[in-house]
Amino acid sequence: MFLLSFNDVLQIIVGLFLPHLPVSEIEEECFSKVLPKVVVMFSGLLEEISKQIGDLSSQNTELQSFLRSILQMMVQTLEALSACVRHVSALGEAVPLDSIRSLPSSVLHVLKYTFQHCKDSEVVYSGRLSLVGDLLQGLFREAYSLQKCLIELLDKIRLENSASEEEVSDIVTVIHSLLDICSVISNLDIALHANTWKVIIKQSVKHQSLVEEHLRHSDVVTLLCKDMLTSVQNCLELAEQMQQSGLKEVQCPEYKVFQKTMKMCRFFANTLVHYIKEFNPFLSKFCSHFYQLYLQVLSKFPPCPSAPSVPVGLGEELSSGILVPMDAMLAQLLPMRSFVECVLSTNHTCSQEHALPQCFLLVSVLEKLSTQTDETRCLWYDGSQFPEETLRLSVFEAVFLNFRQCLLERAVPVRLPGVMVRGQAQGSVSLQQHVCVHLCGCVAALPPQHFPKLFPKGLVPRRLPLNFLSGEKFRECLDKYLRMNFSKGCPPVFTTLKPLYQDKDKVAIIEELVVGFETSLNSCRMFNQNDDGKEEPPTTLLWVQYFLAQHYDQIGQQTLALEYINAAIESTPTLIELFLIKAKIYKHAGNIREAARWMDEAQALDTADRFINSKCAKYLLKAGLIKEAEEMCSKFTREGASAVENLNEMQCMWFQTECALAYKSMKKYGDALKKCHEIERHFVEITDDQFDFHTYCMRKMTLRSYVDLLKLEDVLRMHPFYYKAASTAIQIYLNLHDNPLTDDSKELQADTGNLSDKELKKLRNKQRRAQKKAQLEEEKKNAEKEKQLKNQKKKKEDDDEEIGGPKEELIPEKLAKVETPLDEAVKFLIPLKTLVKNKIETHLLAFEIYFRKDKFLLMLQSVKRAYAVDPDHPWLHQCLVRFFKRVSEANEVADPVRTVLKQEISRLFGDSNAKSFNQAFLSKHSNSIPHRLAAARGMFYLDPSTQKKAVELAAALDECLNNRNIQ
Repeated sequence: MFLLSFNDVLQIIVGLFLPHLPVSEIEEECFSKVLPKVVVMFSGLLEEISKQIGDLSSQNTELQSFLRSILQMMVQTLEALSACVRHVSALGEAVPLDSIRSLPSSVLHVLKYTFQHCKDSEVVYSGRLSLVGDLLQGLFREAYSLQKCLIELLDKIRLENSASEEEVSDIVTVIHSLLDICSVISNLDIALHANTWKVIIKQSVKHQSLVEEHLRHSDVVTLLCKDMLTSVQNCLELAEQMQQSGLKEVQCPEYKVFQKTMKMCRFFANTLVHYIKEFNPFLSKFCSHFYQLYLQVLSKFPPCPSAPSVPVGLGEELSSGILVPMDAMLAQLLPMRSFVECVLSTNHTCSQEHALPQCFLLVSVLEKLSTQTDETRCLWYDGSQFPEETLRLSVFEAVFLNFRQCLLERAVPVRLPGVMVRGQAQGSVSLQQHVCVHLCGCVAALPPQHFPKLFPKGLVPRRLPLNFLSGEKFRECLDKYLRMNFSKGCPPVFTTLKPLYQDKDKVAIIEELVVGFETSLNSCRMFNQNDDGKEEPPTTLLWVQYFLAQHYDQIGQQTLALEYINAAIESTPTLIELFLIKAKIYKHAGNIREAARWMDEAQALDTADRFINSKCAKYLLKAGLIKEAEEMCSKFTREGASAVENLNEMQCMWFQTECALAYKSMKKYGDALKKCHEIERHFVEITDDQFDFHTYCMRKMTLRSYVDLLKLEDVLRMHPFYYKAASTAIQIYLNLHDNPLTDDSKELQADTGNLSDKELKKLRNKQRRAQKKAQLEEEKKNAEKEKQLKNQKKKKEDDDEEIGGPKEELIPEKLAKVETPLDEAVKFLIPLKTLVKNKIETHLLAFEIYFRKDKFLLMLQSVKRAYAVDPDHPWLHQCLVRFFKRVSEANEVADPVRTVLKQEISRLFGDSNAKSFNQAFLSKHSNSIPHRLAAARGMFYLDPSTQKKAVELAAALDECLNNRNIQ
């Protein structure tokens, strides 16, 4: 009876008393006094039901009537509370919380009791639910309506940043009460559940600055993750049931249920992402929850072995609705150290079920790191750096470690959502391909500063930054790079730094640093006197001296270079590399004979080294020691055969080009031309060999390689070997045109024209003795080679018949006495004009040929093409001066040709004449020795009377001049 009277009083207060109270007095005069009693009363009603429910039956009408009256009073209580909430909401837009502080908390307590009772009704009423089912439904509807009204009221509540602790505590209590309700109604109603979560997140974000430190984030995260996982599981079970029942997606009611559940999955995922974004600093303790959630969700999707079988359409819908938000969540978690430690912890071991999801998680991390800050990348790339940190791997180590656990899944083709395969999405690839593609992409986008930490033993990550660093940063990185190389003895270190020598500032830093190393190593056997550490071994000083020798050789200070290399040789006289560098230094200094001698010393230290052997032969050829070079090469050619013939058969073109240059420098033009023609024949044979591949490639269907071969044949004579041989042959033919050799007497006259009769007679006797000795040696060699030559000749004849028929024998004397050297030169020139037009020397050689043939238009063509390549080239200037003079002196020129020449010369020379043009060129390049020499030659060519002035100009070697070298 008391309860009934109190409920009537509540109705009177709400209907008659409450509307007449101002807002400022509602809490003090009404809510604070009435609402706590309402909560107690409501709790008492529920307790009374619990006491009486055991005797409820359809026959016990009195008890049934009593319980129904209690439920009816509970409904009336909810109606009265709804009236209170609606009244406050109608008072204005912004409602102060301190004016109604008892209302939200009291309503939420009542709602929680109500929803809990409705949720437990089947257990509470245990088969007698039908007796009170209509009232329970009404109770739930009224509670639903009350919560909706309360949500509207909460939206109107405003808290200032200066809110009191009591107000903050009140709003925190409201949020926590909503969270408790959320845990109760998770299985009651989908819409109610979603709306409750919306209010929780909305109120938390709305008052974030006030409540973020007081919220129970652990409860929010735990409940959100639980609801997310539950909804995902429900979705997958529905999809699996549809698959097993063979139901079509759109035509069954189960699909509508699936869609509703799918919306809830998407809602929970997006809510979780939003909460992490807003309260990120306070969630570091709960990263393990997010990590486990990610693994558990991914384990429910293909290609994981535990994933259920679902229709393809539903699977794609699930992936887009769940995995996309999960991917966004991962992006929010990447900068959090605690999440990094969870994923990369050395103590963490994944179960077999989560091994593949862990692999996908790490791959997703690799994909996203390129867009993260340097600090975030360091967390993932570096692993634990200090003892006090939680031990963790780098992300790359974790990928490889986890990949080993995926034994079964590693090579099986699977369908990976969103993976691009040759530009087509949703392709089936293996896990290995998936991991490798993302690893390569991550490494390719990796900032340079991370490479040394990721690959502590790698030299390339330490070398590449030197290309773009400067100043102190360059010095710091170079210091570490050089110390590492010098300590472990790395001979190619100078070669790796050679590209830096284009920058004078970097060269100065290199010299200062390495000279400092050498000084400190000599005095205290350490790189720096202030270093704290163990002493360096003696070999470190050796490699520093080795480096300095190459350094000073590179910058043109050969004297200093020899001092350092001699010191290194004195300490270690058995190291081949030292003798190699000493030979190079002498070569760069212009003493090729001494260079060949030291290269021979290097070869003597290891006679089985083919590289040293070839290098030594090349130096001997440059020194003009051809016989010695042939003997050196014979150590690695076929036994019982002439080394020269064997090298020709093997198409060893580097040897033949060097031989041609050596013979040319010795004025043995016939032998030089023989080598050039041999090289030219090699290219003819290579061209002919392609025909052997036509039927083979069509039969084997190697069409791509075949097309590459055909393309190669089109540009074959662009090869440097052919260019070197062709340019050498052209120069020799030009020389033979200018100074033809008709017989041996003229050749002898060229050598002995300046000798007296007595000296000439002595020279002839000496030549006779040398000739007899050479003849005896030649006869002995011929006897030994006669047998070999027969076999070689037979084999060569067979080869010639196979390729283009028999070829004419190359006789040096005949080649040197060719009747039309310019025509022979043109044969070598034509491929160069077509394929090597980007080199200015091609067009200048063409000019030299056509200049001697008086082909004015071809001369004009050559100088114009050369001018387009390099208008300031010294050789081109000489050609222009000679062309200008030849045209001005030419009389028998057709009028159309003269008109063209006049127009083009005016474009090249302007209004100046040849002398003023030459003088202008000299003024423009007054500090360049090659250009001054070209101007001096032009001066003498235009006016022989200026010989003295031209010689003075050419012989001047002032310190201010650049391009100073041994040439």
